[in-house]
Amino acid sequence: MPIISRILVPVDLSVCSRAAIDFAAVIGRQFGASIDVLNVWEPPRGVGPEFLIRESGEKGHPLLDDARVQAERELSNSLSSVEGHEKFGNRLEHGNAYKVIVKVASEGYDLIVMGTHGRTGLPHLLLGSVTEKVVRTATVPVLTVHAAETHPVLVAA
Repeated sequence: MPIISRILVPVDLSVCSRAAIDFAAVIGRQFGASIDVLNVWEPPRGVGPEFLIRESGEKGHPLLDDARVQAERELSNSLSSVEGHEKFGNRLEHGNAYKVIVKVASEGYDLIVMGTHGRTGLPHLLLGSVTEKVVRTATVPVLTVHAAETHPVLVAA
């Protein structure tokens, strides 16, 4: 049986992400594994480091910095309601979501736990699936969790 000591939980702050965090927490407790929550944000297209937000009387600050602060705040707020969240590591990265997730996971994680929206048909075609791309390209096991799934009950062997 593989040893699970580090779990990566990529989130997009949706209901599906919350289900994945809850699922990972149960697995983490059972195996004594550490859990790191990863949020990958993609800067808006066409917005580079030269774009500034400026209020009257100030020099301005980069729009990307402001977006990062907002993403950090949303991640922190999202995790604050999760039992045991203070034990989780959290990480915020930017870039192409599935590529960043796969790269981070290769840094010594034993398992990825991800939520899935379960889109099919045209919505899946138009929006794609980060989870699907991670499942196909990750070098570590990926456990997918749909928001409608119940919490696991694991029994130590």
